[in-house]
Amino acid sequence: MIIYYDQNEPFFSTVVSLLNEYKFANSRISIENVDYVRDAGAAQRIKTEYNLSFPSATNLIIFDCEGRKKVLDGNALTRYIMERSQ
Repeated sequence: MIIYYDQNEPFFSTVVSLLNEYKFANSRISIENVDYVRDAGAAQRIKTEYNLSFPSATNLIIFDCEGRKKVLDGNALTRYIMERSQ
């Protein structure tokens, strides 16, 4: 998983915590954090690798497993987290 997120976003730590729960449950899961604001080089690499050409490519969760790739809006994940906590 790649957490392509601005680390100053309010839900960044919540997203990281949730995804770390999955990582702890399955040691084969790896997580990479890419702060597109602070690390332009890594951000460009991710944009190129995952064809993130649209300018609003921000706060994303990218799942990549054996050639299968899925890019999700991180805001959707935060809505799920909020619903789960209620």
